Parts: sequence; C-alpha cells; structure tokens
Amino acid sequence: MVTKNDVKAEFSIKKGKLHVQSARYKTRIQASAQTVRVEGQNKDKARVVCDGRTVKVKGRAATINLNKQFSGSEVSVWTIGKDPLTKAESARREIVWEAFHQKNRVLSNPLVSTIWLSKALPQGLPPLPPPPSIEFDKPLNPSQEAAIKRILSEAEEDRITVIHGPPGTGKTTVIAAATNSISVATRQRSVWLIAQSNVAVKNIAEKLASIKFYKFRLLVSEGFHFDWHLYSKIERNVIRSDDFPKDHVAASRKLLDARVILCTLSMMSADAIRIFAKIAPVQMVIVDEASQIELGAYIPLLHSFSRTLAKLVFIGDNKQLPPYGHEDIPALKSIFEIPHFRDNAIFLDTQYRMPCHIGNFISCHIYDGKLQTVHKDTSWNVCRFVDVTKGVEQKNGHSWTNQEEFAMILHVARRLIKQGKSFRIITGYDAQRNLMESRLKAAKLPWEDKVFNVDAFQGNEEDYILISVVRSSKPGFLSNERRANVMLSRCKRGMFIFSSRAFLGGPGSHTLLDVFEHAPQPQPIPLTCLHESSLTADVLSGFLETLGSNNAIGVGSAYGPQGILRSVALATETRLLWITFGSNKYPRATHISEGMDLLAREVFANPSYVKAVFRADRFGMALHLDLGMRAVKTLDLLALTVPTSSDSIAFFRRQEGTIGLRLSTLCHVFADQRHGEQHINRIASRAWVAYHVYVKFAAHAVGQSSMLDTTHFTLAALDCLSNLVRDADSLDALKPMVTKNDVATDFSFKDGQLQVQSSRYKTRVQASSVQTVRVEGKDNDKNTRVVYEGRTVDVQGRAATINLKTPLSGTEVAVWTVGKDPLTRAQAKRQRIVWGAFHMNNGFLSNFFVAAIWLSKALPVGLRPSALPPPPSIRFSKDINPSQEAAIERILSDADEDAMAVIHGPPGTGKTTVIAAATNSISAAYPERSVWLIAQSNVAVKNIAEKLASVGFYKFRLLVSEGFHFDWHEHLYSKIERNVIRSDDFPKDYTTAERQLLDARVILCTISMMSAGAIREYEKIAPVQTVIVDEARPNRARRIYTAFAFLLSDACKARIHRSHKSYSVPPHGQEDVPALRSIFEVPHLRENAVFLDTQYRMPTHIGNFISRRMYDSKLKTEHKDRSRTVCRFFDVAKGVEMQQGNSWINQEEVKMILHVARRHIKLGESFRIITGYDAQRNLIEGALKAANLPWEDKVFNVDAFQGNEEDYILVSVVRSSKPGFLSNDRRANVMLSRCKRGMYIFSSRAFLEGPGATSLVGRLAAECSDGAWLKTSRILNGSW
Repeated sequence: MVTKNDVKAEFSIKKGKLHVQSARYKTRIQASAQTVRVEGQNKDKARVVCDGRTVKVKGRAATINLNKQFSGSEVSVWTIGKDPLTKAESARREIVWEAFHQKNRVLSNPLVSTIWLSKALPQGLPPLPPPPSIEFDKPLNPSQEAAIKRILSEAEEDRITVIHGPPGTGKTTVIAAATNSISVATRQRSVWLIAQSNVAVKNIAEKLASIKFYKFRLLVSEGFHFDWHLYSKIERNVIRSDDFPKDHVAASRKLLDARVILCTLSMMSADAIRIFAKIAPVQMVIVDEASQIELGAYIPLLHSFSRTLAKLVFIGDNKQLPPYGHEDIPALKSIFEIPHFRDNAIFLDTQYRMPCHIGNFISCHIYDGKLQTVHKDTSWNVCRFVDVTKGVEQKNGHSWTNQEEFAMILHVARRLIKQGKSFRIITGYDAQRNLMESRLKAAKLPWEDKVFNVDAFQGNEEDYILISVVRSSKPGFLSNERRANVMLSRCKRGMFIFSSRAFLGGPGSHTLLDVFEHAPQPQPIPLTCLHESSLTADVLSGFLETLGSNNAIGVGSAYGPQGILRSVALATETRLLWITFGSNKYPRATHISEGMDLLAREVFANPSYVKAVFRADRFGMALHLDLGMRAVKTLDLLALTVPTSSDSIAFFRRQEGTIGLRLSTLCHVFADQRHGEQHINRIASRAWVAYHVYVKFAAHAVGQSSMLDTTHFTLAALDCLSNLVRDADSLDALKPMVTKNDVATDFSFKDGQLQVQSSRYKTRVQASSVQTVRVEGKDNDKNTRVVYEGRTVDVQGRAATINLKTPLSGTEVAVWTVGKDPLTRAQAKRQRIVWGAFHMNNGFLSNFFVAAIWLSKALPVGLRPSALPPPPSIRFSKDINPSQEAAIERILSDADEDAMAVIHGPPGTGKTTVIAAATNSISAAYPERSVWLIAQSNVAVKNIAEKLASVGFYKFRLLVSEGFHFDWHEHLYSKIERNVIRSDDFPKDYTTAERQLLDARVILCTISMMSAGAIREYEKIAPVQTVIVDEARPNRARRIYTAFAFLLSDACKARIHRSHKSYSVPPHGQEDVPALRSIFEVPHLRENAVFLDTQYRMPTHIGNFISRRMYDSKLKTEHKDRSRTVCRFFDVAKGVEMQQGNSWINQEEVKMILHVARRHIKLGESFRIITGYDAQRNLIEGALKAANLPWEDKVFNVDAFQGNEEDYILVSVVRSSKPGFLSNDRRANVMLSRCKRGMYIFSSRAFLEGPGATSLVGRLAAECSDGAWLKTSRILNGSW
C-alpha cells in the first residue's frame, strides 16, 4: 500500500508545487490518483510532513501539488495506495468477466483450451507456410538448431512450442536465428517478439542488429525510454509510445518494410497495436522470459488476436526466477508448470557464458548434469569466496543490510576499476542494493547501472560479478535455489562472493552456495586443446615427456550422434591433452591425417604405454570404426573389481573416497555419456580420474592378459566385435530415463511403505537397486500435489512395495521409475562374451555359427561340433503344402550346407505348423534327440506349445519366468499347464532337472531365458543340439544372438523362422539405429531361404492385397471366404487426432469402436482391437471397462500383437492429419494381416483419401469399393 520513491537530493518548490527527480526507475514517481506523502526537515531540524498528488511526470522529473506550505532542506517521498491497474490488467479482467457471463468465446480459442484446459491442440488455427531453412551467419550447436527448427515448423503438434534455455545457452541467439530465417524466406510474414521486461526486449533487438538484421521495429513506452534508458545501438528502429500512429497510413510510414515487431507483453494491449497489426498481423509470437510470466497475462494477447495468431513460442527457464508473486501465491504458474508442455520442451544443452568450473557446478546441481559448458577458461579460481568474518546482518524495514560486506566489496571494486575490468554487483536485498549504490556514489566511484537486486538482473551478464550475500544468521533468500541460480550464473570471466565462512558452514549450509564452496578443487593442470589436424610431433612429444615411471596415460572420450567418437582426452600426472576429430558436418574422419597417424603410432598402438580407460571395449571399437586405428595395451578399469562391468557409477560407489573426490562429483563427470555429449572439462576430468584410478589400483596388479590388443584380430573379426559393441551402446542410449508406471487406483501406505498394484505388464513396477521411484500424491479435496522419492524393495506379480523417504498423504498416486532399466541377464551375458572376445579370453569368434552369421563366411563343411543322424521321414497328422514340406525337409536335413537354415514365412503361412511337424518327426524317429524351440516373446513360445499339443504331442516342457507368468498371464497357459516349468521352480541340480523333464527332450523358452543359470542343468539332460528360432525379428541379429550363438558352440543345427516383411513392427531401436541387421541381411543365408508360399489365415480379398503389396504376388491364399465385404471401413468423419504426451488419441474412433464391439459381443463373435498408439490403446481399454464390456486381453498396440490372430480385428487408425505410424508399411502389414474372418478399420474417409492415401491402409481403401465405407449414422443405428 506504501511505496518509498527514490529521489535525488536536489529539489525545488514554487507556487505550492514540489519539483523532484526520481533516482531509480523501479521506484519512480508516477502520475496517478494516488496520494503522495512528502517528508522534509526544516531549518530547526524539525520533521515536516505534508500530502499531495503527482500532476505531471516527464522522464525522471515529477511535479507534485502539495496541500500545504512546505519548507526544508531535505525531502523523502512515498506513494500511498496500490498502483492502479495497467491497461493490460484491465483488459484481462474484462475478458475473464465476459467469459464468466458467456459474452465472448475465449474458452473456445484453441490456444486457450490447450494451455488452460490441457486439451490437445485441435484443428482450425490459421495455416502456416512450409518451414524455411535456417539462415544464420553464426555457428549453432545441435540443441539450438533443434530449437530453431521447432520454431520454424508448421506442424500442428508444434503450434505451441516450449524451449527450455538455461543461463548462457543462447536463447536470444535462437530467437534471432529463427526470426532472420523467416524474414529471409518470406518477407511479408510477420513475427512478434515479446517479453515481460523492456530489458529483455532490448537484448533481442541488439542481437538482431548484431547480425545486421535491421528490418524490425521496437515499440517502447515513453515512460521507460525518455530520460531513463538508452537505446543508442538501435535508436533508429525504436518507436516510442508518444509517437504511435493513429491511422493505417501513419503506421505504414513507421514500419516501412519491417515485419518483425518487438515489445513487452503488456504493450500488446495498447490501442495502437491494432493499427500496427493491420500491416504486420500477429501470426507468430515468440515470448522470451516465459518462465517469469504468469499464464493469465497472455489472455489479452490470445483473445485480441485469435483470428490471426497461428503459432506461439515460449522461451525461458523454470530453474530461474518464477512469475512475480509466486512465493506468496504458489498457485501462479508459468507455461513451464504445465506438464505436457514442460515434458516436450526443447532443452538448450550448451552454455557459453560461465567459466567451466561454475558452469559444471550449475549443471550438476540445477540441471541434473544435462547442461554442457563450452568456455576457454577451465581454471578453478574463477570463483573466489571473501570471508567477511565481522559481517553482521541488520534489519532495515522489510529488507536487510550488511555494512562489513560492502566495505570489502568497495576494496574489490576499486581494484577492478583500476585494472579496467567490467563488473556488476548483485544482492538479494533492496536495502543492501541502496546502501551499496549510495556508498559507491559517496566514494566517487561509478555507481549508475552498477548495483542490482538479483530479480532485476535476470537475463543480464557481466565479465565479473560481485555478490553480497548479506545474511549471517539465517539463509534468507539463499534457500530459494531459483534465485541463487540466477545469482551464480551471471559472470563471464569470474565471480567474487562476499559472506562469512562460518555462515556458509553453519546456517547457510546445504544451500547452493555452501555446496559450491565445498566443491572439490584439484590443483590446476595445463590443458592443451586442438583438432587432430593441428596435432604435431612437437606437441605430442611434449605431452609424452610428462609421463611418469609407470608409463600410464589416462583416457577420456566423448561420442557424437550414432555413437561416433568425436574427441579424446589424455592425462598424465601433470598434463592434459584434448583432441577433437572430424567436424559438425562430417563427424567421422574422412581420411587419416598426419595428426591421426601420429596419435595412432605414438599412443594408441604403442605397446610402451598403458592406456587406462573406462569401457575399453567401447573405446577400442570407436578407434577402429571411426578412426581406423588399433588399440594396444589398453586397460579397462571397470574390470578391476567386477569383470566386464559397464557401469562406471557403480564402480565409484564401491570405491567412494579412495581417489580424493566426492561421489557426487564423479557421478557428474561420468553421467550422461550418451551420444551428443561434447563437454571439454568433463572429458578431461574423465581422463584425469582414469589416470589416478590406474595409479591407485592397477599399476601393480595388472597382467598382460588384462590388456586389450586389437592388432591380433582380422579386419572382419574386429568389424564384428566393434559393431556388436556399438549396436548395444546405441540401443542402451535409447532406453528412457523416466518411465510412467501404470498402477491401479487402490493403494495403501503403512510404516513408510507404499503398496501398489501394477495394471499393465509392459509398464509394471519392477524391483531394482539402480533405479529410484518417484511417487506423486494428489489430494483431490485440497487440490494439492506432493512428490515423494523412494525405491521398490519387493515385487510379487502385480503387487509392488515401495519404500518412501517421507510419509505419504493423498487420495490418488501416480508412479514413475527414474533411471534406465538395468541390463537383463541375457544382455549382461552378451556383454561378458563380447568383452571376453575382445580380450581373447574365449572362443567366440571361432564358433561355427558366429562365423556364418557375423563373419559372413559360407558354412564350413565338416566343422560342425557334432554329426547329425540321417534325416527322418516327415511324421505329421495334418496336411502340409509343398513349401511347408520343403521347409520341414530343410530342418530335418543332416547336410553341412543346411546346418543353418532360414525359412521366410509371411503371415498365416503356418510357420508354427512347420515347427510342430519338424519337432514331431525328430522325436518320433529319435526319442533321445533334443530340440530347443525358442522365440523372442513369451506369447510366440506359448503359441508353438499349443500347436504341439493340438497334434497330440506332449513330450515337451515350456520354461517361463515367474515375473511373466504369476499374477499376469497364468490364463494364457491353461491348455498346457502341466507342461510348464516356472523360473521359481527351476532346478539346482541334475536330479531335480531329470525329475522335471522325465522323457521330454523338446524344450521351449524365450531367447533371453537361454541365459538363465538353470538352463545348464536342463542342457545336461537335453543337450542343445537342434535349435529352432521363431520370430527371428529383423535387425536383432547382433543384439540377441550373441549369447545365443556362443551357447550353440556344441549345437549341431540352427533353424531361423520369420518373415522379414511380415515382421512389420520393427524391433525397438531400428528407426534410431539403422545399422542393425537381421538374419535376412546376411546374403548367403537370405538367398537360400525357403519361402512358405501359401497363407490360410486371411480371407482371400485381404490375402491377395497383402501378397501384391508386400510379397511381389508370390504369396498364395487358400481361404473359404472370397467375398469383398470382409474388410469394412467406418467413416469417422468427426474424428480428430489429439496429441497426448508422445502418443496420440482419437476419441470419436473410440465411440464408434464401442458400438461395433457391443454387436460382436451380442452375436458371440470373437474379436480383438489393435492400434498404433499406446495412448489410444489405454483410452479404448478404459472405455470398454467403463462400459462394463470385456476389456482384459482385448486391446493391443500393433507391436504387441505380432504373431497373434483373431476372427475379427478392429483397427483404430487414430491419425487425421498426418500418416504417423501408417507410413511404416511393415507395421501396417502386421495390422492388416491378423484377421481370420473379417476386419473393421476406423478412420475418416477424408484422411485415407488425403494425407493417408499412400499408406498401405490408404491403398487398401482405394482398392475396396465404395460399398466398403460405412457412415457414422449406419453404425449408430446398427444397419451394417
């Protein structure tokens, strides 16, 4: 209600009017209906108070009418009463009032409904032109480029774009580059750049001017500009509010050809904006400092320009200052507090402002280690703490001061001024700011624009920053990490923090400053950075001269896109050398330069030096694949305690404290080594740590056998091993760091333990020692949400027990698993085998089947581990066609050339029949001969078992994991329960295994189950002789067969079954890791594959279509139903795709599916529903459940339905504007080839005849007659 106005000491009084000059813009005197209180001191030093009213303000000058005679030598001024509503605030209030009274359509505005009502963005926004290419003459990093592309995108899902830009990451650069790109491509397209503060707007304008872009206009209020703030660099582009036009002609004269307009968000409510908007329509709006803007402030903008506004871009950082008033009103939110926007935000991941030490600290403690630093200053003395031992906080009104701190600041300021260094002073308290500014002025030192409150310095930077902490007994504002983050992230060259050490070690402990002060600071080591093309013999010999008597070099590495090695750091006791390879355009080196040859000869292939590295297999692989180098005498430090471990963090947990660095620091140094990480200081630190770990642990305990030496391998063998490592690393990088666990609504909490029930197997809660669990408790009565952390300690079927650190309260819970899934037993075994092969500790590369698959050698005659008996005759009780007979004969063959056979089986061609016939034939002729039937999925294994049972063959055992079977899928095994052995009942000795198998010599399990320890007990009774693999999914050869092939070292025969086209659902990671191969990409195996040429599942019309489009008309169909009505299309004309997280839904399609489902249930017809999107699957399943219809085991994602079939299939296409997953013909093939009697496809006709026309579904619709299409009305009245 009362504001102290800072005014200059000089004043005058004439004719009852007081003339003063405001000294500070934030507390300036403003003309309004508010009362002004003036306090003075007369000649007798008596206090004089009188009231008045401000009648005129011009810049700093203010005229106040006083209500009585005033005399005195000093004046102080206060404004009494709240500030009146601004024009923007009045407009917002009016719009909301009208919405309450249904007098406007603000709630139907698509942008409003998306932001406030959490709806997916609907159709109907004004169109945007195709995205232009990026036009910018300064270098951009990949994250900046991704952000700019998102800004330029015209895609519906990008109509609201959020960009998360930590300090120094070039947010203004991104804005300038996007703006320039749009203007170069389309000169008439307008862009409005707005921000909360005038300073932020000015910064954007100056960035545009710095790249020679001048076709913009900056709109600024006279009150901010005149007499207060300089716009000298861009003065000719400024239009001040007192010069705003009143008509179209005047506005055209002001803008000329400029179509980029800059102003504050509040300025958008000015009347003149509508005149400017007629010439430069408000089409795209880019909002800077968006994290400081409360959502309601956008209401006038969105409502006033709803007809033209087509795109909104929000740029900010929710780790810096929150919206004004957030501390007092926690409900205030910025765009970053809306989950679906925050989760999809582009993260600018590289900062260039702060020196490395400060940048690394901010990254680790504020940005989860995701923020990289590129800065030439890698020293640790860029931040200095000044111990003000006598400093005492003093209350000053509602603020605080600390005079001793400023006395020290004054000394440092004088020194910086003398040295000609640029600096600013910031603090968290207004009273301290005022004190420091006045003392600088009294000392006749530069004071204007020198001292700032933290809140006012957001978005600014300076070479040197001096920080006055002020407090000495309580943390105060330091307890707010967002403010502390702003304070610590402003310097470009160095920072001085003034506080007492006793305070930061006591009351101020555990604040961000305390953590920073106690961060480890090893002695600086000289670091030389250069590109490999600049590496000379002198530079390298100078580095090698610093080697100690141990002749050891620590190695750190960083990998770019696709896992390509981009740089290495080498460390000795006293030197660091950092070398980069390739370029952004050509990340992999295109030729061997002199520098690379020197590095290979003198370091990596030199047996005189030990190269100590974490993950030697990965490093050796990258040297070979990316640089064409061999690795000699390279030690994997991770093998020192746990052989072949790939987890460096786990290693440091075991060795915490032994090398003089905190675990948190080590975790930061080695965290997030995924593709794209290019952090100089972090890479150098890895090399430094590797050197010291070697010195500490390995120097006297490592033999020659522990060293990696890739010179012993042939080129083909090294290619094989290197690609195996790279594929595994690439796929591991795709694992999500956070997984949403679907849990039932019922839960309980007792004694610190949360009991929940997983509701979906794919996203179930799992017990893990390396992952944490995040639980969000929601109290609907109080409308509050609280986040808790814990760890899953027990899982029994669906039931999971989570230990929470703090008591839980709430009526609902949501659960997320944080951290990548750990390696499975099969993945770990695969890793051990490849690691052993790299170190020549096993015979992997001499394996018969490995040679055939990975080394692309023709099958070597006579080199199989053991001979096979003569092929038996085919014994099977059901009819088989000629192609099936040929496939069975190939399986039964004892010829060397058939030791590995590939059978190509399109959908419905009887692959399971072939497996059953071959198995039955072997068992009938040779009862003691074992056959192992394996597949990727448990469902595929179960299908084979049921086929064996259907022909009366029961001499088999099916091995299944307890986790898959118990409480989840027991019902799937009802027909074959007596043949099932669950993993919790696996034997520990030969006798138990023999009792379980009895006379069964046919074993079924998943390929991952083959790595279970108990398999060895079964193998003693039923040796792994013939292995038949179903679901030999493309692109998984390297990933899943490594451990399997090694296991087959004693096997006689392997059979691979699958259709490489039929498996339309590509395995996880194929789109992201194109290098993955399938068994069908091995030429001599593919060329000799047997093709099953007749399908029996699909009705003729559908089968013929699939044959023509997917199998070059080679697939014949035998089916009794030859009608064309087996495939019907339901025209869901009103169906609209809506994004939900990373997936999509279509609610209208769900409604229609429910009608059709009810009819099938009524008629007793068996059906399943499939879709390409998890979110739609969840929505349909929920709708079935809510309607009391059968829902369990009814709805599937396409990927999960591979290998299954049903009488009737209902397909939900979902998309309505873009093809989405339909553009992948392989997935669409699976979707269209599941039905035995009929198929119903739900989509809009306009979509399948428009954007989706070229998809497999679109082509099927085109081949069907018009009669195949059914309108919504016919579905609803049941006339179909």
